[in-house]
Amino acid sequence: MKVSMSLTVAENELGLCYNSTIRYLEKSEITRTKVISCPDTEDYKTGKQEPDIIWYKECKPKLWRSVVVQKENTLLIEDVQEEDSGNYTCELKFEGKLIRRTTELKVT
Repeated sequence: MKVSMSLTVAENELGLCYNSTIRYLEKSEITRTKVISCPDTEDYKTGKQEPDIIWYKECKPKLWRSVVVQKENTLLIEDVQEEDSGNYTCELKFEGKLIRRTTELKVT
């Protein structure tokens, strides 16, 4: 059986930890609860243990307000506000390499 798939590789943009052409997109309305997951991380589990994931906003570590909770591979944002719009990057280490995924959150 032959399998065909597409693979896109891109350099990070200057000064950023991601390439804006390769981002996931999520939308939320103000005051709603939003869960952002770190996508496509299933292959980076060792046994039953979830990888340690660090979340960033606009490529910088963030002191999250009390209604933002990190749990396993998700970031839960309760009472979404306009200032929550932006790029959320999850980062994990696997076999000595950094794996990053960026999701753009648009708030309306």
